[in-house]
Amino acid sequence: MNDPEADLVEVAGGWLHRRSGYDLAAVLPNGRQLLRDLLLATGVLVPRGGRLRFTHQSFAEFFAARAIASTFDETGWRHLMANPAARSLAAFMAATGPDPDRLVAGLLDSGFDAVVAGDLLADGVAVRPDTRQRVIDSLVGEVSGNTTGSGESLRVLRELSVDADVLRRLTDLATDETVNEWSRLVVADAVADVDPATGIRLLRLAARTADPIARGWAVQALSARGAAAGPVEWEPVRGGARHPLGALGRQALTDRASDTGIGDDERVDAALRLAHDGELGAVRGLLETPGIDDGGRLRAAHALAAYGDDSALLALAGGSTTSDYYVPQSTVDHSLRYCALRHLHWRRHPASVDLLTAFVAGTSAPCTYGAAAMLAEVGRFDALVDVATGSARAPRARCGRRETPVDRRRRGDPGTRDGARDRASGSGLAGRGAGSSRADAPRP
Repeated sequence: MNDPEADLVEVAGGWLHRRSGYDLAAVLPNGRQLLRDLLLATGVLVPRGGRLRFTHQSFAEFFAARAIASTFDETGWRHLMANPAARSLAAFMAATGPDPDRLVAGLLDSGFDAVVAGDLLADGVAVRPDTRQRVIDSLVGEVSGNTTGSGESLRVLRELSVDADVLRRLTDLATDETVNEWSRLVVADAVADVDPATGIRLLRLAARTADPIARGWAVQALSARGAAAGPVEWEPVRGGARHPLGALGRQALTDRASDTGIGDDERVDAALRLAHDGELGAVRGLLETPGIDDGGRLRAAHALAAYGDDSALLALAGGSTTSDYYVPQSTVDHSLRYCALRHLHWRRHPASVDLLTAFVAGTSAPCTYGAAAMLAEVGRFDALVDVATGSARAPRARCGRRETPVDRRRRGDPGTRDGARDRASGSGLAGRGAGSSRADAPRP
């Protein structure tokens, strides 16, 4: 346990030597190979990287616990319990100790988190019914309160939910309308892992009074279980109010914001709800994620700006592809830039004038007129005059959508069939008036 690189053949040979007085490798011509073959025959060891390794770390922990059982130190054991990485070894030590119930009850009495004691129960450590009930009551209380440790408490209760009493407690929690809506939804989803029919019913029940974001999460959970064929009923009089997320809600929405299996709008909605609760990490994560559509990036940038971080909005407005918020292959189109510029202008951002000026000077799209008008609102009329008199670059494409073949035909693009014909005849759609009978006809 203390040396992951230990030679287990040497360890086994030393153990035999101490107990029998014989060195197997010295007594037999091929003693080391024989010992190695014996170890492999047990099935708990496999060759890996030139050495023998346990097929699973739990075997090593079990044998280590057996080896030190006679010199059990409760203080050292509690230190192991405080370390999640060593908790499995501590569980084996407790199970093989003289009084496991006293050890588990002592954890609760000395102020340890109920999750620590709950992990021992989940690992199969036997305790008296009253001690087990104390642990479960503490775990349910954590989940009900939706506090920082409620996620870990629910994890342990999931593992214990094969017990009918624990499943009943979770079901009661999911139907308790005094409990936070996110706690009810996440607990209902946990119940569905063990009892799908009951869990699905509880999910639908909790979603009826949840806010739209929570309902969306519930619909996704139902869909993942093949149970979203019909719409989830909603009570608009009771539902729709925004409640605090709590630890369970934050974890559920963090997972949703990073779920590439759902739409970008749903991911952004989850990230924005987290931002409203003070968690901006998911919004920043979406901006740094390749493939998020422009509308989603703009919404995320707006949200960050509302909370005092305008770096993403400035990057969008400037058309930057070198910002931390983009991968090298990303682009920012005129429509996205213009929308970001409008938001900066509305907020009277000090950088908006320079960014608008650069946009008007370097962009050939109808958005140019709107950008010039925004400059005029702050007393910069030169750009608007240039656009009005034709000094600025003429627009070539509509802002906000791709140019279509119809657009190209209207301007006589030689790359289209009609454009090539008009070019060959010396006329274009824009200048047909001089040579057409329609232009010569008298007007009423």
